[in-house]
Order: sequence, then C-alpha cells, then structure tokens
Amino acid sequence: MPTSIICVPVYNLELSSDIGSEIIVDGVTIVSKKKLHNIRKRLGFYQRILEIEQDYSQWYNHSPFDKETYAFIKWNLKDNEKPYAPLRKIKEALFILASSLFSASNRALIEPVGLPGHELANLHSYFIYDTSSKASRASFRRSPPFERCRLDSQWNSIVKHHFFLEVLKIIEGKYIVDENWKKQIRKAAIFAGQSILTLDLNVAFLYDMIAIESILTGGEGKHCEAFKERLYALLTWHFDRSPGQWEEIIDEIYTLRNDLVHDGTTEGIKPINLIYSDILLYNLLWNIAAAHKIIKNQSDLIELSKTIKAKQYLGLKIKHQFRGRFSEPSGITNIIKRIEKNME
Repeated sequence: MPTSIICVPVYNLELSSDIGSEIIVDGVTIVSKKKLHNIRKRLGFYQRILEIEQDYSQWYNHSPFDKETYAFIKWNLKDNEKPYAPLRKIKEALFILASSLFSASNRALIEPVGLPGHELANLHSYFIYDTSSKASRASFRRSPPFERCRLDSQWNSIVKHHFFLEVLKIIEGKYIVDENWKKQIRKAAIFAGQSILTLDLNVAFLYDMIAIESILTGGEGKHCEAFKERLYALLTWHFDRSPGQWEEIIDEIYTLRNDLVHDGTTEGIKPINLIYSDILLYNLLWNIAAAHKIIKNQSDLIELSKTIKAKQYLGLKIKHQFRGRFSEPSGITNIIKRIEKNME
C-alpha cells in the first residue's frame, strides 16, 4: 500500500470544467484546485482539505494549495526517503500530457508547462550600437509564460484526432503490446512533450530525432541506414511531395543530427528542419498507435517496413498501410517566422 501522497503545483496549466477539471496521465492525477474538495478521498486524503491547510499553516506561512493546478501521485516512501522517483514520474507525466500539444503548426505557440521553475516570466533584451552611423536599436522580448496553457473543450476535440489518446492507451496498458515496446513509445512521447515545450531550436530538433530513433532503432547497431530506410518505407510515400524529395529531407535532417550529436555543430539546423522532424515524429507516433493490433513490438515494426518496401518495389498492394496525417502544415511560412522570432 502506498504510504505517501506526493503533491506538486503545476504552473501555467489550466484544466477547464469542460474536461472535468482533471486528467489522469500514466498514474498521475492532474487536477484543478477547485476540485480538490470533491476528490480528496480518491486522492488518498482522509482529512478535509481545510483541516490539512490549518495543520500546515502552523509550520508554514502559506497554504499547501495556493496554486491553481496540482499533480498528485501515491507512493510508498520509506522513512526520510527523498521523493526523487515519484517527482520524476510526475515530471514525465507532464511531458506526456504536453505531447498532446505536439505538432508543427503549434511550434513556438506553446507556453512551458511544468513543475516549479516554470512560474517566472523574464524579459530578454539586447541593445545594438552602430559605431559608424551612431544609430542604435534594441529588442525587448518577454519569455514565457505569457498566459496559462488551457485544456478545454477545444483541446478535447483536437486530441481526438491526435496521437495522444492512442499513445496514452498504450502507455497505460489499455492497448496490449510488449512491455519493452510500451517503454519505447512512452519514452518517445516524453521526448515529444519536451520538444514542443522548449524554445531552443537545437534542443527541440534533438528531442525529435531521439524520439524517432528510439522507435525505429531502439539502440541497435548500425542504426543510421536502419533509421532512414524504415522512415522511407513507412512514411514518405504517403506525402504530397514525391518520395525522392522526402528521402532528401530525411537524409538532410539525419546529417544535421549527426553533426549535432558527434561534433556539437548547430549552424546547419534551421526552422524548416525542425518542422520536418515534427512532421515525421507526429506521423510515426500516430500510425504506430493506430496500428497497435499488428505492431506489438519493434520487431513487428521492422518486419512491416521490410514488407512495405518489398511490395512497393514489386508494385503489390499493401494491406496494412501507414497513413499520412499531413504532409506539410498549413501556413508553413508563418510557422517558420514564428520559430525564428521565438527560438534562439
């Protein structure tokens, strides 16, 4: 039996009454403060919330529930044990939830959502003085958070056509797949959530690429060719662009990935590269989750990619087709401008 309830404030996140003011992700309950009184017993609290606040106030000069949203998890902590493991579980659940916002069209619009440390807003500024013309210019840009991320009926409608709900069913065991495969998909969803929340172009691109690799190769040797061949077979022929063009795109982003990982070189990474890695990761997660009945493990995915490649070559009909959710997001030029403006 769990002996402790770990409670952590979640910043910049509003759970609307439209979605019940609550969501459970991978065993972590994320709930609006206004609902705590109604579900305290389910959370594990036997005292009333007011009584807990009164006891707490004897030792501290603030309420334990003075923020708008909280994450709860039950955990069996030993005496004086630091809550590192449950806090990590909560953090990962928030990244999985953030993956519900993942798409190229959302890039640079999402505010960071998370644990303490995300509650502050900073003003970034710089001043440039031209010594020749004696002219000067300045830039002032406020970093997130600007406003809360709100999960409401609109969000609920969008995620019905997103990989998030299907991936969550795999993570929570509602769709039965091999345990190691479930861990790989969970890891990829966490990376997707981290990617969409960061404002660093290079970091976002790296998270995308690690997520894609974790699904396609899982740490196997010689994964360079495996990475590209499996992406070619599974996805590229569904897009509006010709397969040859997408093969060039995949070659380019994989080269940029190698430059970043092995040489620490970031100069070549542009917003358009991030958009394409977003598109590939989104489609990969969406299709794998949708095909959970035939892809139970990574071996199934590998065999499917080989079968598709062979049937493509022979011109045969492919029974289990991956579907292209989209080829390019609408308004791609505007998205690039947003990324260039907001990501440094």
